[in-house]
Amino acid sequence: MPVSEQIPRVGTDPDGLDFATLRKEGIGRVQDLCGEVWTDYNLHDPGVTILEQLCYGLTDLSYRSGFAVQDYLTDETNSIDYQRQALFSPEDILPSSAVTGADYQKILYDAIPEIDYVWLEPSAAQDGAVTGGLYTVFVKLDDELIQNHAGRPAKNENLSELSDKLEQVHTVSERIRTSLDRLGAELDEQYENLKSGRSVSADADLSAQDGQPVEQIGGILRQLDAILAGMDNIWRQINEIWSVIMDTPSSSGMSARLNEVLLKLEAALNSALASVLPVFESGADNEAARDTELPDKLVPPLSRFESVLCELGAELQETGSGLVSKIGASGQADGQWDESAIIQKVLSVFMAHRNLGEDIDHVEIIHTVPYFLAGEVEIQPSHNRAKIYAEIFLKCAHAISSGIQIDRYESILSRTGNYEQIFSGPLTRHGFINDRCFEGPDDVLSVVDLITLVSRIDGVAKVHDLYLIDQDNKKHTSISYDSSRYAFPDLSFPKPGKPKQLLRLVLPQDVSRKDRDGKVFGFMPYESTQDEALLEETHLELKKLVFEYHAFRNNRPSFAHLIPLPRGERRVAADYYSIQHHFPAVYGINRYGVPNSRPPEVKAKAKQLKAYLFPFEQLMADYLQHVREMPRLFSLDAGLKQSYFCQFLDNGNIPDIEPLYVKDVHCSQTGLAEILRRYDRFSDRRSRALDTLLAMYGEQYPQAALQQFDCYRRADQDQWIIENKINYLKCIREITRDRGKGFNYLKPALHAHGKDNEENLAGAHKRISILLGLTSFDRIALITDVLTQRNSRLIPDRIVAESTRFLPQEMEERAIPLVIDEEKFAGIAVPAKLPPFCYGVFKDGIELRNYRLVSSGKDTVVCLKSASNTRLWPLSRKPGQDAAMRYAHAFYSALTQLNLACERFHLIEHVLLRPRGTDSFAVIPEGEAFFDFRASVIFPSWTARFSNTAFRKFAEETVIKNLPAHIVAEFYWLDFVYLQDFEQRYQRWLSCLQQAHQAHHPNDFERLNNASERIVSFLLRNRSGAECERWL
Repeated sequence: MPVSEQIPRVGTDPDGLDFATLRKEGIGRVQDLCGEVWTDYNLHDPGVTILEQLCYGLTDLSYRSGFAVQDYLTDETNSIDYQRQALFSPEDILPSSAVTGADYQKILYDAIPEIDYVWLEPSAAQDGAVTGGLYTVFVKLDDELIQNHAGRPAKNENLSELSDKLEQVHTVSERIRTSLDRLGAELDEQYENLKSGRSVSADADLSAQDGQPVEQIGGILRQLDAILAGMDNIWRQINEIWSVIMDTPSSSGMSARLNEVLLKLEAALNSALASVLPVFESGADNEAARDTELPDKLVPPLSRFESVLCELGAELQETGSGLVSKIGASGQADGQWDESAIIQKVLSVFMAHRNLGEDIDHVEIIHTVPYFLAGEVEIQPSHNRAKIYAEIFLKCAHAISSGIQIDRYESILSRTGNYEQIFSGPLTRHGFINDRCFEGPDDVLSVVDLITLVSRIDGVAKVHDLYLIDQDNKKHTSISYDSSRYAFPDLSFPKPGKPKQLLRLVLPQDVSRKDRDGKVFGFMPYESTQDEALLEETHLELKKLVFEYHAFRNNRPSFAHLIPLPRGERRVAADYYSIQHHFPAVYGINRYGVPNSRPPEVKAKAKQLKAYLFPFEQLMADYLQHVREMPRLFSLDAGLKQSYFCQFLDNGNIPDIEPLYVKDVHCSQTGLAEILRRYDRFSDRRSRALDTLLAMYGEQYPQAALQQFDCYRRADQDQWIIENKINYLKCIREITRDRGKGFNYLKPALHAHGKDNEENLAGAHKRISILLGLTSFDRIALITDVLTQRNSRLIPDRIVAESTRFLPQEMEERAIPLVIDEEKFAGIAVPAKLPPFCYGVFKDGIELRNYRLVSSGKDTVVCLKSASNTRLWPLSRKPGQDAAMRYAHAFYSALTQLNLACERFHLIEHVLLRPRGTDSFAVIPEGEAFFDFRASVIFPSWTARFSNTAFRKFAEETVIKNLPAHIVAEFYWLDFVYLQDFEQRYQRWLSCLQQAHQAHHPNDFERLNNASERIVSFLLRNRSGAECERWL
């Protein structure tokens, strides 16, 4: 491609902020405004010079406005405070909590390395009814594949002598078999020659002495075939019995019987060696076949040998009758898992991610059905046999037992480049798990799938034969998954002396050659030197693979390295550099100024020009300060009080500018800030900036509705909304990701007074609290403790009125309103001890306009005008009006803080109230689905805001909108007495709930049922929501 030798022309700025465009537009605007007054627009004109300098200054501002966003957010330490800017990394903001069953499976599999497979099913009661949201978790442990099979199999020394005996007898048997094969071959050739009438040896005397040579030789050949078949049958049975002996620890009786048979077999073989082979080997080569006495000499010993073999075969048949080789799963004695500890881990992980209205009924550890991989695989000569064997076993075992694939986030990200796919659903800390892994295993796993898997392994040339053997020594070409039995297949590693369990890895020249029936007979000892070495090396390789697998499962990747966050360069400098430095020296306004030799008139004109340019330069300097402070405006800085920013220009910015200020530098600086504050609509601009941050996460805050129901912050209502939005953004991760998540009842839920407990509440609870503008949004606490810890309580108005001495009517008529001065009496703390309050005083005392002062001699009585009573409530008598005013403000401040502290609620999930171990509670009406995806929301009814009927409707709508759609909410607005009764039950129930699921003692579940039934009866009894006042 040819390279252009021309310098490309600089294009104009698309926003019209380049020098040429600004100059052209400026001159055009001046021409429109001046008309015929100013006609000289050449470069030498001072007006054009000033315009060009201003255009140059604007291009500098344009340049400083074109940096990357991260450059503006970079602070003095050359880093970005992402939390302050309400910005979060992808792994923090994109994942969600568990939504589907597959999400729970991923979380459990990722968090508990002992799990090989896990799934959830809806839990049914004894009558078959299914409780919504209640699950049974089935767990398949990884003990077979990872723990037991990775260890080196111990050699059974007690059977070594018997194995040596078998090999010794097998050697003798093979020698006799070879000799009988040679004898048969030569007799077969002689038999064919006699049948065709041709005699190789010209032995006419043989026909004369024996009239039936052909039939006699034919009978010997049939006898030899029977003997060879009998030997094959004996060794087949010996191999089966040997396999049983190796698999059965208590097989000493069978070993003794086999040993007896071997002694008899050895004697028979030795007899054959002494009687048959000498006859066959007495002459040289064909002379034995030409011996006329050979048939007569062979028939008797062969007949005796055949008879002994028949007897031994029958004895072996009797010995092995009814016995099978139990290839059971390797016993858990080698590495028994503590199932109770695994179950507790499952509960802990599930409760930390549990959704609202969902719970675990019980956890069941499922059993495994052992299978063994057998067959013949051809490998390439250049590869290590043990490594291939270990990889074949591990991959096939993983495919059979679970098939769950954990991928590295790096590989998925490099392949897809899509954050949304990686962080869809709950975040798994150890790697990416695809949902397809938990779609459930196929009903049938074919060996063809395993062959395909094995064929892809590096070093495998060809799979000649592959099949599975079950614990009954039956051959399988497929495995059926029977989910109703909750049993999973598991691939087991072969034990010593198990030729049927061994996968043969052969080189191309060693591929097995079988007879036409596909059978290979003879003793096949597992503990030969070659196989023993292969198995030992395979176990070492398998340990390496298992270690790598577990290291990968237990390793937490660093997302900071995987997904590097943007880094900026701090290039934004707020210090303004005046355009007057660029003016020609003849103007006298740069750093050189006007020469002393010039007359005062020239100096005065220079000052006039400097003052004329000051407003323009102040605007440009303020613009730079705005650019610098922009990160604060779009931050969670609660201390920010302005949205317009200014930069005071001194002599360091503009030469000799300070003498032009009317007052001193400090007064000028203060005056400039006051001018900006006068035009700064801070609350609106700051609120809109926070709305922009909320919009990044698809959220909005209902500020209009909250302002309508504000009872406590009318003086600074806008600031209250800003604080709520900041709190919402600080918790944006939890209240969006975990909005459907419940609390973890295995940990303390109630916030203890004076203790800094770990935050433990439902995500929806926290979200709703902030949306309702509640001050205590990050913890669950007993609402009535706000008053009881101060020895106070709430009493119905009519009961308090009966014991109250009201002022005379004429004194009440002389009552004067309180002079409101909140700033003077600000910062008053709530006393540690408080008297009881009536509901009317508690609600209406948060308004200073409701307070009245009544003079009574030298004293002043502080009274409160309540909407629930026509009379004035006398609060206290103070000496003098100033003391009375102070008391009234203190009383108002205390009631305001108490109202705010009491505005909380409780969220009760009905599924957690279900009976454990019993059918149902008697108090629940028959047929009602009380526990299915239902929740009760308990509010106090006595605060100023919560007593407003319109706000109650708004609060209930907020709860319904922010709870998961399948959760049905029931609302309770309780007075002090009823709420205190409920909280006593609630506190007891939470304690029993935590204790029962940690100790798992039957008595704990009985106490939990009692506590649950008390809450259920309370909820049912007060379901109508009607408030009833009672004296405590």
